[in-house]
Amino acid sequence: MSHTHTTFRNLPLRELLVFEAAARRGTMVAAAEELGMTQGGVSRHVKALEERLQETLFRRGSRGLVLTEAGDLLASYVERGLSEIAAGVQRLWQPQGRVSLEVTCSRTLALRVLAPRVSGFVR
Repeated sequence: MSHTHTTFRNLPLRELLVFEAAARRGTMVAAAEELGMTQGGVSRHVKALEERLQETLFRRGSRGLVLTEAGDLLASYVERGLSEIAAGVQRLWQPQGRVSLEVTCSRTLALRVLAPRVSGFVR
């Protein structure tokens, strides 16, 4: 990757968000659908990022996109950065003294096991 000095003011944020979606979803088509863009638009943003970094970020595999070593490294940094931003925004949205918990499970488990116990957990 290029080692030029970069500050948050000159980060290619749009390209990084598009890259993150493509890396997470595994295809340009899925990233485009998620972002409300065309596949060509996603591809152009990724190409612009690759040119800026002077690195190949993806290789096309038989089942979609495969991150290169550089792509994998960048994806981990972008994911951590976006998670930090999301945590900061979430903290501001939370009323003082309140904490939220998000649980992902099957509908059956949610209805039969978790729902009857929620009030006790909150107390």
